[in-house]
Amino acid sequence: MRWKKGICMMTAFKQNYRKMQVKRLNALETKRKKIVNLLPSIVSDLKQQRISSILVHGSILRPGKFHERSDLDMVIFGARVDQWCALGVVSGVGPN
Repeated sequence: MRWKKGICMMTAFKQNYRKMQVKRLNALETKRKKIVNLLPSIVSDLKQQRISSILVHGSILRPGKFHERSDLDMVIFGARVDQWCALGVVSGVGPN
């Protein structure tokens, strides 16, 4: 009897873990989509800085590959060295 109860507890633990994992992955996908939706605005802002081309790559473009430590990987062509720091970082999509 005790053994069966242990199995039920393990099953409940596994089910709860799966639910938490799905919730975490859904939150990450929501964050990824939020960043992707910002890309046209980012591109528009960069075009005003006379940037010739922008290449976005990495996990941001692949559903299911984006994780807690992912970032926005961009190659920006045409930026002068003095513009590098001025280009800054995407805001509003931090850890929250």
